[in-house]
Amino acid sequence: MYFDFPTFVRQKVYAFTHGASDGPWLLTACQLLLYPLVHAGFALDERLHPEIAATPVRSPVFIVSSPRSGSTLLLELLASDPQTATHSTSELIFPSPTLRRILPPRVIAAADALFRRRFAPLELIHPMRFEQPEEDELLFLLLGNSGINSYLFPYGPELDHLLVNRFWEWPDWKRERFGQFYQRCLQRLLWARQVERYVGKSPHFLGKIDDLLRWFPDARFVYLVRSPEEWLPSALSMITTFWTLGTARPPSREALETIYRALRDLALRGDDMLARLANGAVATVRYTALVTDPCATVKELYEWLGWPMTRSYFERLTRGTAWHRSWRSRHRYSLEQFGLTRGRVREELAPLFERYGFDRQHSAVSSDAAQRVAV
Repeated sequence: MYFDFPTFVRQKVYAFTHGASDGPWLLTACQLLLYPLVHAGFALDERLHPEIAATPVRSPVFIVSSPRSGSTLLLELLASDPQTATHSTSELIFPSPTLRRILPPRVIAAADALFRRRFAPLELIHPMRFEQPEEDELLFLLLGNSGINSYLFPYGPELDHLLVNRFWEWPDWKRERFGQFYQRCLQRLLWARQVERYVGKSPHFLGKIDDLLRWFPDARFVYLVRSPEEWLPSALSMITTFWTLGTARPPSREALETIYRALRDLALRGDDMLARLANGAVATVRYTALVTDPCATVKELYEWLGWPMTRSYFERLTRGTAWHRSWRSRHRYSLEQFGLTRGRVREELAPLFERYGFDRQHSAVSSDAAQRVAV
């Protein structure tokens, strides 16, 4: 199992020389501890249960979007169907079923308590729980290199050459190592859950569309779109809150510019790749449609995917979406507080504004790649 030691070390050296507090070092200790445990756990999995290696991953569904575009909400709604497997946070941290089984319950409970305490400042932005669905990119932290790293510490342009957020520019051999690990994780989850349907999500998947299709040729994508004028300041607010957990220093203008460009490039790259896919491979969902009527959106997605919806799941979905409609976010943000203007955002992300006309209203779901604006 590959570990990207060169990137890992360079990021840690940068953090050490730029005022890292205890947060990044706690993450470092966890990575160095978990990697060999997971490596050993994977070997035990396949020795004790050789059928895991033969578990097929058929037609996985990947929720892709820029950050703060409703992917967490949609993942939670889909995860409430027992026939669908999604990774919980604990399964992302301990992807080996054997490891999860042999770890004492008090270890899991202590890890959960530590997790909640460390990420309490994010409660109003992105609550994190050990047993709730979470994004698959967390898995790659176990390999020492993940786009999430740029959310955890304000790395400046000095580390741009590491290409942490530009997965498509990595050498083929390195991308394949990450792909092999990801496939093994999905096999384990499907085997452990004893289901055939898999749904995963991550904003960082926008930089991995072609790789996901190479790893899973029959994959399908649910693409959530939201105006950059809305998701960009929300994402930057979330990321800069994360940064306060890693350092007491205020982020530099260079760090803010670096993360803005990474988000911009991911959004443009992902949208371009999804636009190239064949009809039927992508369902495009408007953020406004999802939050206005999540139940109807999920029902349309089930029809598109050809998944039967059981009565019990429909009732669970109805209860869950009724709660969501009564919820109101207290998260407040603006472009200006991060040194951005509407003019710059509209100019640099013009392809998205032109393609989706965010000021217009649309219906919920479109699976026709040629009619992707009519969502």
